[in-house]
Amino acid sequence: LMSRLIGFLQDDLKEIEKSFEHIKEMIDNKVYYEDSKNIYKHIETLEQFFSYWRQHSNKLEEQD
Repeated sequence: LMSRLIGFLQDDLKEIEKSFEHIKEMIDNKVYYEDSKNIYKHIETLEQFFSYWRQHSNKLEEQD
């Protein structure tokens, strides 16, 4: 179970890194996209990541 969680975490971290880089680029370069949904999509990805791993972290703590 732990190795599967680690694999999922590593995959999610790659996605989070991409979203973070997009957001950082938009802020650093003050890029304004006609479709503002791009930044919201990346923020939602970050929120989902934190929510998902917070839940799993709490479950792991309960099992200890």
